[in-house]
Amino acid sequence: MGALWSAEPQTARRRRSRQQLTNLIVSVQSAVVSLFQHKKLPPNELDLLNDKIRMLMKTEVGPFILDYFQNQLLKKGMVILREKIKREKGQQLLECLSDIWDYFFCEVLPMLQAIFCPVQATGFSVREMSLVGFRDTILLKIAFSDALDIPDVVISPSITQMLLVLQSVHDNNPEYLQLESLVARLVSPYLGLRGLYMGGPEPLIPANKPVTVVLRQKTLGDEPLKGERPLSMQLFPSQQLDEQLPAPGRGEAHKRTPSAVGQGLDPLVEGEVMTRGYGRRHSIAGGGAGDSPKSPDRVTQVAGSD
Repeated sequence: MGALWSAEPQTARRRRSRQQLTNLIVSVQSAVVSLFQHKKLPPNELDLLNDKIRMLMKTEVGPFILDYFQNQLLKKGMVILREKIKREKGQQLLECLSDIWDYFFCEVLPMLQAIFCPVQATGFSVREMSLVGFRDTILLKIAFSDALDIPDVVISPSITQMLLVLQSVHDNNPEYLQLESLVARLVSPYLGLRGLYMGGPEPLIPANKPVTVVLRQKTLGDEPLKGERPLSMQLFPSQQLDEQLPAPGRGEAHKRTPSAVGQGLDPLVEGEVMTRGYGRRHSIAGGGAGDSPKSPDRVTQVAGSD
């Protein structure tokens, strides 16, 4: 009889604990989804969400918070954004996509990082997961490539920024190489994993070794794509390099910096200052595009070169 009386309160406590856990999850889910619906968080809501995330981390679902964010919340939010442009085409598609990217990058992404700030990621960060989600669920699911084929199409700076930011996140999926081909059409010249692009979707100078990708579900611990860059591994005589580059247009002189010929090009972090005088090139090095810090040694070297 005493065991029966002690079992009832224990069952009630278990039921109450489950209900509290469900309420926490639903609260976080509602807040995240509302961001994609162009709704702002109420005052002080961010602090409350951080506390709820910390409480969830102490429960049995703690190790799976980021999995839930990536596979459930993020996909649902991206589908909400995609619904606004999935039927658009051509120039109208690019304009709508530009607006969606500006809102996502300036409003949604910072808030997602702030909400899940208490969670320490062991693989992809919340920022990286969000950017990959935007790439796979929105950019590669609409007629973006067809819009670029339209003659005299107008490309806004936001579209170029979007591609450069998205390509800063590496994963072992074929979607990354699809993105690389899109970036190469707007950024020329562009040095990617597959080779050196000169304004087209295919590399003009292929990499020495083909890049392989893993056709499987990506996980948080995926290693970045690894490939060999063409100019970093093979030295081109000046005549051979001239033959492979496109001919200059009428009235234009093809200018080639002598110091750049016959030298290997090391990977360059996006936004890093070049010190040899032959300009800035875009790289797919890790980190956000344009936000990789310079080391003290690098800063000293740049200052000395002046």
